[in-house]
Amino acid sequence: MATVLVIEDDEENLALISSIVASLGNDVLQARNAQVGYDLLMEHAVDLILLDLRLPGMDGWEFASHMKNDANLNHIPIVAISVEVEKSDKRKAFDAGCDDYLPKPFPISALRAMLQQYL
Repeated sequence: MATVLVIEDDEENLALISSIVASLGNDVLQARNAQVGYDLLMEHAVDLILLDLRLPGMDGWEFASHMKNDANLNHIPIVAISVEVEKSDKRKAFDAGCDDYLPKPFPISALRAMLQQYL
């Protein structure tokens, strides 16, 4: 069983993504912003992070960059899950340190495939 941290500010998206992750037998940690997500990383062993990029306060790009520059955390894969508002968003996600990108809206099967790939 793996532990997945879901960082998503939209309550409905957070609930949907979390339920899909849990349906595959994983533990889920939830954060509505990047700072809470970072705090959870300090307290729990996490196997994968599903990260919304457009967050209040510290955005997902900044969060990913912080993580990938931390020797204690940079081994954890990050999948950006975000509405692709601009074509450059995907490139920025990879440049910030995200390992993969899943644009919203996504089919449930795509998220399940992504989880199976990383877990």
